[in-house]
Formats: sequence, structure tokens, C-alpha cells
Amino acid sequence: ICRDRGRIGEAVTALSDSLRVRPDLARTWSTFGDLLLDQGRGSEAITAYHEAIRLQPKDAHTWYGLGKTYAACGERARVIEVYQKLKDLHSGLADEFFRKYVLP
Repeated sequence: ICRDRGRIGEAVTALSDSLRVRPDLARTWSTFGDLLLDQGRGSEAITAYHEAIRLQPKDAHTWYGLGKTYAACGERARVIEVYQKLKDLHSGLADEFFRKYVLP
């Protein structure tokens, strides 16, 4: 709710608190990564996405977020690695990812 209202800092704090209590929730880690990226905290976002992937390795949306973060951080080789993984997990998302982050 905080994110939808533009209060990303509050949302980051709320998710951080939630993850202290329930660190086993992959979707929460992924959302945390999204919010950290929104704040320009790429390296922290990458860490959050990796934790989400450790818990749920076949979540294409988390892989997409990780790749988007690598693109924002200028890590082109890693963007390509994520694209390859997405092709195996979700061809539609892989195509979109390719157009947005691999082609440019």
C-alpha cells in the first residue's frame, strides 16, 4: 500500500521488518528488491533478489527483477545470463526482457 501511495521509504522499512520475522518468504524478498531498486539501491536489490531466488529458483518474475537491476547497474554480461535463464522459465517474459534490456 505504501508503494502505491509513493511512500517507498515506508514500504522498505515495513518489508525489512517483515523479513526479520519471516525470512522464508520469497515473494517478500522479491518485492523488497523491487523497492530497493526504486530507491536506486542496486547492490542491495541484487542481494534481495538472490535471496528470493534461493528460496524459489523458478520464479520468472524475480529473475526479471534481478536482470532489470543488473541492467540499471551496467552489468551487461549478467543481463545476458538472466535472459538465458528467463528463456527456460517463461518465454513471454524473456521476449519482453530481451526488448527492454538486452537490445538497447
